[in-house]
Amino acid sequence: MTTTQIDPRSYLKAGQTWTTVACVRPAMQAAIDEAHKRALSDPNAVVEIVIPPGVGRLTTRSPRAPINQSSAAVPKSSYDNRIGFGLRANLAGKIIFRGSGGQSRASVIRLSDNARNLFWIDSDTGIAWIDTAARESSGAVVKRPAKPLMLRNVLFQGFAVDNNFSTGNGHIVCGTVPSYGTSQRYVSVMNVHAADIDVWGVTRPATPTDQNATSKAPFVYVARHFSDYEGNGGPANGTLVGHAWKGWDLETVAGRSAAHTTGWTWMRSLSFSQVRATNTTRGIIVIAENHAAYSHWVDDIAMDSCEHRQDAPYTSAGFPQTSFFIGGSCQGGSASVTSCTSVNVGDDGLELGGMQSVVVRGFTSVNACLSGIYLRFAQPPLDWTTTKVVIEDSTFSITGETLLPTLGGVFRSVPIDTKFTGDAAPYALGELQVTRCATVIDGTYTTEGIARKGVIDRFLRRNRYGWFLIGPVVKASYANCTATLSNVLLNSSVSTDTHQIVMWHSQQKIPPELGVSPSITVTDCRATVADVATNGARGELVGVATHTMGSSTTTRFRLEMTGCDGVFTRADIARLGWLLPSLTPNSCARHVVLGVAGIMTSSTADTCAGVAVFDEQPVASSRVLGITTASWGSAPKVDTSAGPMNSQNMSRV
Repeated sequence: MTTTQIDPRSYLKAGQTWTTVACVRPAMQAAIDEAHKRALSDPNAVVEIVIPPGVGRLTTRSPRAPINQSSAAVPKSSYDNRIGFGLRANLAGKIIFRGSGGQSRASVIRLSDNARNLFWIDSDTGIAWIDTAARESSGAVVKRPAKPLMLRNVLFQGFAVDNNFSTGNGHIVCGTVPSYGTSQRYVSVMNVHAADIDVWGVTRPATPTDQNATSKAPFVYVARHFSDYEGNGGPANGTLVGHAWKGWDLETVAGRSAAHTTGWTWMRSLSFSQVRATNTTRGIIVIAENHAAYSHWVDDIAMDSCEHRQDAPYTSAGFPQTSFFIGGSCQGGSASVTSCTSVNVGDDGLELGGMQSVVVRGFTSVNACLSGIYLRFAQPPLDWTTTKVVIEDSTFSITGETLLPTLGGVFRSVPIDTKFTGDAAPYALGELQVTRCATVIDGTYTTEGIARKGVIDRFLRRNRYGWFLIGPVVKASYANCTATLSNVLLNSSVSTDTHQIVMWHSQQKIPPELGVSPSITVTDCRATVADVATNGARGELVGVATHTMGSSTTTRFRLEMTGCDGVFTRADIARLGWLLPSLTPNSCARHVVLGVAGIMTSSTADTCAGVAVFDEQPVASSRVLGITTASWGSAPKVDTSAGPMNSQNMSRV
C-alpha cells in the first residue's frame, strides 16, 4: 500500500495562511473530499490528511448536516448544522488525520458556536434507507439502512481540539451524537483509532438543566436503534428470547450482511491511546444505548494512557456522568483499559457492561462520586459462566475535598461495584479478580491555613469505606490489596448513633436459579484505620466481613488501628455470616480463616475480637487458625479445639 498525503494548506487562496485565515473549513473540506475520492472504493488506498501546526479556526456552519432518522417530520428533518466535517461511511480504504502533536498542542483546531464538533458521520451520502413495518411512537415509519452503515478505517492522531467554550450536547472530536444529545441511528463503528489527542475549553454544566447546552465529550460512540421493536432480535425476530450474537465474521461482507439482516449493529476494534479531556462532562464513551434492549455487539475495545479530569469535585447541583464507558446494553467480547485516569467525575470512573472478558491495569480513580469501576450488565452476556474481569495495580481514592460538611452527603463511592439489571438480572459475573489494588479515603483538607478532618455522617457511604462487593459474582478474589481510612470525623447529632465501618465487605447475591455457590478469597491483604475522631458518635470497626451463600477463605489478613481513642465500641478482625438463607434452603455458609492479625497502637476499643460469627443462621463449618491479637486488648485467641463453630459456640469471642 502507498500512502498519499494531502495538506489542506494547498487549498488555501493566495495570501492565506492556516493560522490567519478566518475559517479553515473550505480548505479542510477540499482535502477531505479528495481523501474520500481516493479511499471510498479502493481497499488499498491509505490517505493521510495533514493537520498543520499552529491553531486553525473553524468559525462557519456546515453547508449540510445528516438527516435525523428519528424525526417525525415529513420529509425528516436534519440535525443542527453547527457541526464540523462529515466523514463518509463504509470506506474501503483508510484515512488518517495526523497533526504535529496533540498533548503538546502543536496542532490545534479551535471550534466555535458555529462548529461545535470537528467530525461527524455522514449517514446519508451513498446510504439507502428503507421502510420497515414498524412505527415510531409518533406514528412515523421506522427506517433502517438497507446495508450495514459503518464508520470504519479512520485514525485520528497528534492534534488537539480547543472547544473554545462552544455550547452543545454531543461529541467534540468524533462520534454518533452530532448535536442536542440525539444519537444517530443504526451506525456501526469498526477499525477506528485515536492517539495523542487533547481536548479542552469546556464549560462544566452548573446544573442538570445545563446539560443540553454544555454536555460534551471528546469521543461518544453510542449505538442506537429505533425502538424496542429492534430489541433482542431485530426485525426478523422481534423480542425472541435467547437471541444472541452468532459470531459473524465482521471482516467479511457476508458476515456483516448476516449480522445486519438479523438486526445487529456493532462496535469492534476501537482503540484510544493518550487521549486527554479536561472539564468535559464525559471522557470516552463506546456503548450501546444504556438500559435498552437493543441488539448490539461490542468487541476488541482498548483504552491506554487516557485521562479525563474535571477541575473540582462533583456537587449535587452538577450533572453526573462517567469518565470511561465500554459496553452498556450489549453483548460483548473483550476490552482492555490500561493506565487511564479519572479525576472528580460525578458518576463512575470506569463503567463496563456486557463484555465477556475485561482486563484493567493501572487505573486511577480520584473522587469518583459513585464507583471507581462499575460492572453493570443490562443484557444477558454471551456466556455468563465465562465472564471474567481482571483488575490489577489500580488505585481508588477519595480526598478531603469531597468530605467537606457541605459535600459529605454526596460522595458514596466504592472502588468496584457490580450490578445485573433488566434482562441480565437472572445472571451473574463468572469471576472477578482484584490484585495489588488500593482504596484510600483520606479526609485531610485545609481551610484558612488549618488542617482539618473530613466529616462522615452516619448514613454517608452506606457503610462503604473500603472494598465492597454486593453484586452477583460467582468467584471473587482479592490478593495483595489494601484499604485505608484516615483523618475523618464521625459525626452525628445523636450521640447514640453507631457508625458501622467495614473495610472489606462481601455479600455475593447469586440468583438461586443459576444453581451455583459463590466463593470469595481474601489473601495477603491489609486494612488500616488511622486518626479517626468523633464528636460523640461511636463506631463499630470490622476488618473483613463475609456474608456468603457459599464459601469464603481469608488468609493472612491484617487489620491495623491507630489514633482512634474512644471511637469504637467494638472491633473485629473478621466477621463471618450466612447471606440470605431463604434463597439457599438446606445449605449454609462455609468459612476458612488462616492467619489473621489485629494490631492496635492506641487504647483498645470497648470490645475486641479476633473472629466472630454474627448471624443467627448456622454456619456449616468454619476453620480458624493462626489468630494473632497482639496489642488487641484482652481478647482471647480463638479456641478451635471444639471443632466446627456456629453462632452459639462462637459467642465467647
